[in-house]
Amino acid sequence: MKKTSSSAESKALELLRAAGLEHDAEGLSAKGFHAVLHASQGFHVVPWHGVTNGMCSCRKSSCASPGKHPQLREWQTAATTDIGQIVDWWLEWPDANIAAVAGPSEVLVVDIDDRNGGWDSWDAVLNNLGVAEPTTLTTATGGGGAHFIFRYEQSSSAKKRQAVRPGIDLLAGASAFLLPGSDHWSGKRYAWDEGRAPSEVALEKPPEWVLELLTDTDATSKVTGTTGKIMEGSRNSTLFAYARSLHEAGCRGDRLGAAARAMNSKLCDPPLAESEVLSIVRSVTTREVGSIGRPPLVLVSRKELGKLPAPAPLVDDVLFEHSLSMMWGDSNVGKTFLALDLAASVAAGLPWLGHSTTQGSVLYVLAEGQGSFNARVSAWEHLNETKLGSDISFLTTAVQLHEAASVNELLTLVQGNRRRSS
Repeated sequence: MKKTSSSAESKALELLRAAGLEHDAEGLSAKGFHAVLHASQGFHVVPWHGVTNGMCSCRKSSCASPGKHPQLREWQTAATTDIGQIVDWWLEWPDANIAAVAGPSEVLVVDIDDRNGGWDSWDAVLNNLGVAEPTTLTTATGGGGAHFIFRYEQSSSAKKRQAVRPGIDLLAGASAFLLPGSDHWSGKRYAWDEGRAPSEVALEKPPEWVLELLTDTDATSKVTGTTGKIMEGSRNSTLFAYARSLHEAGCRGDRLGAAARAMNSKLCDPPLAESEVLSIVRSVTTREVGSIGRPPLVLVSRKELGKLPAPAPLVDDVLFEHSLSMMWGDSNVGKTFLALDLAASVAAGLPWLGHSTTQGSVLYVLAEGQGSFNARVSAWEHLNETKLGSDISFLTTAVQLHEAASVNELLTLVQGNRRRSS
């Protein structure tokens, strides 16, 4: 998705002058101007913690949601369109992200989470129903996803968040979402999608099929995207996705186990053993730090093993998707440049040492520090007559692989590095 630039500051200055608050404009941050403008558009805003260089302003090293939790304890009721209050908040917390609460803002938000397959699920919904993507206000999120925002009158006590497909949530009532001008922990920024800003499109009512997703009580078909039988070879992964979506939506304990068992008996052909279903549920509810992105630990039968697809090659006969490889050698024999050559070849879609590659996005971790690495990249570009673009990113800080928190942060970064083509 492409993002559009904004003249938020100049528009917000006009609003501040009209409110007699122009004397505060000099001390207001860019995010403060964004917050004022969003309030004028009807969003009830509230300050969220900000994020700088991936570090949350809460300053907790164990923060699991950098830049995605509130500054205020009573944020649900504090959210406001009062410009004076908003100015006070952002003078106190100039780097705060800008959140809006759905209920008082009278909006319903379809939240697409790219990390959890939201775009694939969204495409499947549109294709299955034969409908076009709505042209309402749309935010391109910092994580590569989107917020489709609809006009929707509701009570503040309405259901907060509802998972309707893997990677798709509906946000309503006392649920909050970040607005353009906010920063994502990856370093990217939330912005209005091109052609979908308030000055370009109207805030639409949700189409009937979106409301049906909100009110449908058939959680199985909503979350898994299927109403047919789940056959051998896909039972474990489908059950895991279903249980994880329910867990993220607030389903816990015996209710989560009962829902997974009901889906297994209703749709899996043949059903998994109950002990295996409970193992899947445990893997969802007890995911430890450092396990982000790891598939659940499950057993497969010999028959299921034979039905598993062959791994797709990234570098033909050398490196495959969902695999781990190690490059080993003595010091000063060229391992770093060989690794760079491999990574850059995949990013550029060029053959590597005579082996064809599948072009894709690459994250290169400079575990020994950045040093003279820019010179090495320049030398590779010169040798291959190819300029590397946005399909390769570099992490320029060392990672402590023996520390679970550092591994967790790295894995989260890897997930956020996946991009969706426009």
